[in-house]
Amino acid sequence: CSRAALPAHSDQTQHLLDWLATWNSLAPGTDTKNSIWVMLLPNSFKDLASINPTWTASEIRPARASDLLVRHQQLYLQTQNGLLRIQGLINLQGHDALDPLEQSCPLDQGIAGLFEVLRRGQVLLINPPGLVFLDSPGWLGFLPALSQQLLNEALILPSITSWWCGEPEVWPHVWDQSGGQRIISTYPDDGLRAVWPPQDIDDLSHVQRSVWAQRMRSDGAAYTVQKNWAGAAPWRVLTLMSPQGQGSALCLGPSTGQ
Repeated sequence: CSRAALPAHSDQTQHLLDWLATWNSLAPGTDTKNSIWVMLLPNSFKDLASINPTWTASEIRPARASDLLVRHQQLYLQTQNGLLRIQGLINLQGHDALDPLEQSCPLDQGIAGLFEVLRRGQVLLINPPGLVFLDSPGWLGFLPALSQQLLNEALILPSITSWWCGEPEVWPHVWDQSGGQRIISTYPDDGLRAVWPPQDIDDLSHVQRSVWAQRMRSDGAAYTVQKNWAGAAPWRVLTLMSPQGQGSALCLGPSTGQ
């Protein structure tokens, strides 16, 4: 599952925990000693037991939306031993299926009442709606120019050569490039769109290439083409916006987890 890919190394787990600890005080009324952080995984992630033990050994619990509930404007994880208060939620599910009371999503893919809990400042949300685009491969092709324009410097870590096919003139150009490219989904797995594995263009038959070309003509924004990367690391970007309007981002990578 694309959004469920997290770093597997214990030092990165500690890096994340240290970052989260700096934001603990932003969830009013939360007892940090008796509350937990939860990784919200999409329904397509079937085996919670396969999560790397460096995560489950920490204070971050993997869960699906069906494992969580809102009670008295607070968010809880349902366990065999009762309810555990959730201090923070790491959203790896996407932004379109978080609260079925306020979004057009199936009941089993969201947490009814979550947005009201957020408005009351009773939980912190990593990767909130409006910011998960940072986890999309579609914007990687724009990074070199953005860095030069905004920071007046080149990227320290090379970006993966990418073409977002939402621009009409891009995808025909991509087909004419030399080999070593693959088609991937622009949108992370949010449980709403069809999930398909990356497609190596060189491995496609003539008929398959025609099918994929037609798909990209009809909905180019949904597709990104990347060079098979070498010397560039795929990083996860976790973003947080507090109820007080403060924001922060953390990069973790390379992404080698489940």
